[in-house]
Amino acid sequence: MFYFLDSLLPIDTEEFAGFPKIYDGASAVIPEGFNAVKVKLNGHLESNLDWKNELQFAEQMISQNYRLFWELDLGLFNLRWPLQDQTQFLALSLSVSHFRDTVWIKFAPNTCGISLYRGSIDFSKGSENPIKARDEAFDYIKLLAHNLPSDAPISILFETKSVQDPLLLAMLLHPEESRGLARAMTEDPLPWSAFQTSLQGYLSEQPYSDLHEELPTIGICLPSQHLYDQKGHHLFREAIKKLDKPYRFLSEAFLTSEWQGLDFLLVVPEWISEQGRRKLRGFCAAGGTVVTLGASLGLPQETSFSQWMQP
Repeated sequence: MFYFLDSLLPIDTEEFAGFPKIYDGASAVIPEGFNAVKVKLNGHLESNLDWKNELQFAEQMISQNYRLFWELDLGLFNLRWPLQDQTQFLALSLSVSHFRDTVWIKFAPNTCGISLYRGSIDFSKGSENPIKARDEAFDYIKLLAHNLPSDAPISILFETKSVQDPLLLAMLLHPEESRGLARAMTEDPLPWSAFQTSLQGYLSEQPYSDLHEELPTIGICLPSQHLYDQKGHHLFREAIKKLDKPYRFLSEAFLTSEWQGLDFLLVVPEWISEQGRRKLRGFCAAGGTVVTLGASLGLPQETSFSQWMQP
């Protein structure tokens, strides 16, 4: 099951309303509780791009008042050649362009989302820096996405089980790096509420009823990527191990729009920019307390992590 952290296109019809609840199963009879259906298209290098049967199925779903979520399977990132291979990139671009010219142009009004990738969030395959590998993968996806209209609701579906380090997972899901791509994740090792205040949709074989999880009151502030280092990562990782309450990651870049509902905000002072310090003062003025892992920032409502953890 995938939980969307960013919004796709809302569904507002006489029969269904709200965010996309997308059926991901194989049955031709859609279970009650869904308002959209996934249609998978083979866009691999070897594909002849003949999607006649899939498009007939899409027409049937529209006749039953369902919206469509297209999974354009390009085979990323298990490709035959390195990402730098231009012939391979042009072939995949052809798949995306063919989708635009034959599917999007016809089904756009009935579409709630398009996925260009479904797979592990760890692109490094254990051989390189996972954040660097993520950047290369995102750049590749965004280049392919340039073949679609700018208003197309493009998403990426991340299987997160392979990354058990919560902070590394948060950095890989960093919202600054995924702009223009709606992120969806599985709930292992962390729930969706560790990254977002409200669910934006889901893709599942069964309807999801628990849409309103208890939201954390503890926030963990992620840095901009250029300030991230292993020293700060170690401090946060050790602090997270000691937390016995739910927490939510948020980025410094979007701090003022994402601190709602938080009473405490954990920060590594070396990861905070000057603009970030101003935002933290605003958080304190709004009644929040900043919890520092390291040197004091001199904020009006601030405490150290060790003092904060005392009973």
